[in-house]
Amino acid sequence: HGYLELCIPPTAGGEFAMPHNYLHIWPRGQFMMIALPNQDRTWTVTLFMPFTQFHSITDQGLLLDFFRQHFPDAIELIGRERLVKDFFKTKAQPLVMIKCRPYHIGAKALIIGDAAHAMVPFYGQGMNAGFEDCSVLTELFNQYGTDLTRILPEFSEKRWEDAHAICDLAMYNYI
Repeated sequence: HGYLELCIPPTAGGEFAMPHNYLHIWPRGQFMMIALPNQDRTWTVTLFMPFTQFHSITDQGLLLDFFRQHFPDAIELIGRERLVKDFFKTKAQPLVMIKCRPYHIGAKALIIGDAAHAMVPFYGQGMNAGFEDCSVLTELFNQYGTDLTRILPEFSEKRWEDAHAICDLAMYNYI
């Protein structure tokens, strides 16, 4: 699965094109589109779907047919010309999920946060998982001082199951 970013501009009067106090979501089974408001009254629109679908949209006609069928209101919000320009100016990027174990190498190196357990954004917990890494690491330093031979292996053992679980939950929340 991949994602591609589009943009909804402000209205001609410089206002938000949709109510701005909300996350707007267009769920469509195996794919979806979301829109988040920006301070300049634009919207960052992200289309998530399988790469096979992205690759099947090879020209303007197919793109507009796809949007007419699945997101008809978005054509007017984004603008036909802008939709075509933005869709074809870049390629869909992969959604990344990292699940590894262990997080350390001996007493010399440790990875935390997205380096250890990057997750797709559909559960909204990536940053919280990184903060939890910091909290667990702080507790281990408080418990063992600076003994990295104990801290790093114990950190790896304490974090991997929860980190793998939240990665899986995030993906399940999408598909």
